[in-house]
Amino acid sequence: MMLLSLMIIYLSLLFIHLTSPLSMGLTVILLTVPIALMMTIIINTSWFSLLLTMIFLTAMMIIFVYISSLAANELSFSSNELLLIPALFMLMMFYSHFMENTPLNSFAQTLSPNQFEMTYKMYTYDLFVMTSFLMVYLLVALIVVVKNSSMKKTPFRAK
Repeated sequence: MMLLSLMIIYLSLLFIHLTSPLSMGLTVILLTVPIALMMTIIINTSWFSLLLTMIFLTAMMIIFVYISSLAANELSFSSNELLLIPALFMLMMFYSHFMENTPLNSFAQTLSPNQFEMTYKMYTYDLFVMTSFLMVYLLVALIVVVKNSSMKKTPFRAK
């Protein structure tokens, strides 16, 4: 749990220092994996984190394709960033050694809701209409995006 938290912090700090849109997108995509694992550990069910991860990665792929067609195709890392971020990461690892027995670390171990109760709450009759509406809306939005992108045969940015 602590290692996942440190990985999230490390990737977030790396994201702050990046300037290229391609490297920022790659960092955000890499950040989804530890966040999904953290959500799975805390919630005790993997469906919610899997669903959010798939939606998020799909959106990031669309944004990545759009930005890569507009921006220059270079991944820029300066040497200062490559030295600063691992130094901060080592400092956090040293600090996490002292934080192992804090009450915040044991919070996820005491929080263990019933998995079936959460599933029942998600699929009640009251939410069925809203869930069905959202599924149909997302399907229509997907069809509209595909039709709009296939009508135009030129790239996003004309030279």
